[in-house]
Amino acid sequence: MIVPSLTPMLQVNEYFPGFSEPRATVAEPPEAEELRILMPRPARGMNAAVDLIPEALRERGDPGGRKRPARAPDEAVVDLGSPEYRDWIAFLREECAEPGEILRRNELSRGEVLHCMLSSLGDLAREDPGAAFARAVENARERFPLAGCLPECEAAVRRLLDRPEAKAIFFPGAGAEVFTEKEIVDALGRAWRIDRLIVRPGSVRVVDYKSSAVDREAHATQIRGYAALVRDRYPEDEVRCSLVYLDSGRVEEVAL
Repeated sequence: MIVPSLTPMLQVNEYFPGFSEPRATVAEPPEAEELRILMPRPARGMNAAVDLIPEALRERGDPGGRKRPARAPDEAVVDLGSPEYRDWIAFLREECAEPGEILRRNELSRGEVLHCMLSSLGDLAREDPGAAFARAVENARERFPLAGCLPECEAAVRRLLDRPEAKAIFFPGAGAEVFTEKEIVDALGRAWRIDRLIVRPGSVRVVDYKSSAVDREAHATQIRGYAALVRDRYPEDEVRCSLVYLDSGRVEEVAL
C-alpha cells in the first residue's frame, strides 16, 4: 500500500507479495534506471527482503526522531515525598496463605460451594423441592462462576437430600422454623455462625456442615460450643446437635 502523499511521485508497475508478510510495493519513479521498493519494517528485526538487493545498490532513509513534548510553564509539579516505612515481612505473612491451605485449595473451594448451595435451602417441606434445589444451584453458580466443582457439588447435595437421615434437617415440616447461616453473639461480644438452626416448640437442632470426617473430635467440640450458646437463648428447650459430612452425606448425632 502506497502512502497517499507519495502517490504523485510514483507510478506503480507491479505489486507482489514479499517472501514473507508484510507485502512489499515495487514502484518505478519518473527517473530512469531507478527502482524504489517500499517495505514496511516488521515489529522485530529487519525485513529479510532487504538482503536480496546488493548493498552497493541500495539506499536507506534515516529513522525519524521522536520529540518529547515540552511541559507547559504553569504545569504543577507534585512532590511525592519520601516513602512510608512498612514492615513488609509481617505484611507478606498476612497476605500469603499457609502451605496447608494451598495444598487444600480445591477442597476448600468445594466446601464453600457446598455451603452456598445448602444455605439457600430452607424448609423443603413447605415448597417445591425441585424449584428450591434449582434456585440453590443457580445462587452458587452466580457466586462462584469459575468454580470447576459445581457439577460435583450439585450431585453431592442431591444425594444428601435423598438420604433418609437428612429428612429431619431439610424437611422438618409443620411447626418448625429454619434459620441458615445464623449468627449468635456470646457474652464476650464474639459472633459465631451456625450453618443451620431448626427451632421447634420445645426443641432446637443445631446443624453444622463439614467437608469430611477428618478431626471428628474437633468437630464435636465445636458444635457443642454452638449448642451451649443456643441453650442460653432457649433455656427451656431440648437442644440437639447434628454433624453433616458433605463428602459422604452421612449425618451424625453428637451427644451433649
